[in-house]
Amino acid sequence: VQNLYAVREPNIVEGKNIILLDDVVTSGATMRECATTLFEAGAKTVIGIALAKTFRAKLKTERTC
Repeated sequence: VQNLYAVREPNIVEGKNIILLDDVVTSGATMRECATTLFEAGAKTVIGIALAKTFRAKLKTERTC
């Protein structure tokens, strides 16, 4: 997702406090890239909020003979 996002009108975010809202965060790469893009456009603060986070459960496999 690197260099995928852009701020078309930096004057809108310059000096502003921004809240990013995402439904699900998996690796965090999208949220991180969006925050980076907003900071580069001049945002003062960027806070990321997600409603859920995925995780990988380590399942034990059982073998029966």
